Amino acid sequence: MDMNQYLNMFIDESNDHLQSLNEKMLQLESNPTDLGIVQVIFRSAHTLKGMAATMGFEDLASLTHQMENVLDLVRNNKLAMHEFIFDTLFKGLDALESMVQHITEGGDGKADVSSIVSSLQSIVSGDFQKSGTNAATEESPSKKVDKNDSAGLVLDQFQYSVLEQSISEGHRVHYIQVTISSESQLKAARAFMVFNTLENSGEIVKAYPSVQDIEQEKFEQSFSLYYITQKEVGELEKEIAGISEIDTVSVVQLDQESLKQMSEVTAGLAETAAVQEAPVAVQPPAPS
Repeated sequence: MDMNQYLNMFIDESNDHLQSLNEKMLQLESNPTDLGIVQVIFRSAHTLKGMAATMGFEDLASLTHQMENVLDLVRNNKLAMHEFIFDTLFKGLDALESMVQHITEGGDGKADVSSIVSSLQSIVSGDFQKSGTNAATEESPSKKVDKNDSAGLVLDQFQYSVLEQSISEGHRVHYIQVTISSESQLKAARAFMVFNTLENSGEIVKAYPSVQDIEQEKFEQSFSLYYITQKEVGELEKEIAGISEIDTVSVVQLDQESLKQMSEVTAGLAETAAVQEAPVAVQPPAPS
């Protein structure tokens, strides 16, 4: 059966459901114990899943199904809403919107949503409350800052304001750490490829070491940066890791609170380092 004749109807109804899902999720965020809102969200997700499956958009249907599993536990009082759950569901909604937009533009709606699906599955299994590798218990990004990098990562007032405003306007702000393979003979070239890739879809606000130092290979194997984009963590990690001779990649999305924490911690570490490196005054011996 040719389903193309129903494509426009599917797109229109999917956008309606996605708008409703976003609105209701925001309402639920303000009142996380309101199971009536959860029930409305569940029904919209269930309908969207069914439409996507009927039209053959398997990735879209699969992701919606995983979100539906989480919502089913919540509506039946088997799971309480948590910051990590909200964050994961909103990421799922962002991905669904991108997939529907892809379909609208003539695409097949396929997308790599494995990281979101994994997070949703960990919520259903309860592992997200036990694991130290997920967002619910993940170490604060500020704790990942190397003390040796603290001075270089300190944001000035303008840089901080740019990042803060970007978050307020709905952009994604990421703290990214990249380590180049110790066997690489072209460290600067690999770093340049990372910078070039990132600048194609966003703005680098702060880098340490500086771009000039990196170009002159005045760095060891690693560098860090603050980055503004619309891309998600998983997408950025995949793009950077795909560059030859990149050893490790860490991407952490910052919200207003974690950005403030990062700024305070790096400033504090830099101040401590400056004090420790200050010359110690030698007192002259007391006259005999």
